Amino acid sequence: MYFKKGALLDKQYLSILFILLTYFIFVACDVNEVEYSYTQY
Repeated sequence: MYFKKGALLDKQYLSILFILLTYFIFVACDVNEVEYSYTQY
């Protein structure tokens, strides 16, 4: 029972990390695009 709970928690932790990672990638892409369009003008 304890092991199952731990595994479930680990899975949740991994999914949260994955969401954070994708979020940071999107933010980085947005910043790059903004800087690029800013230097265009």
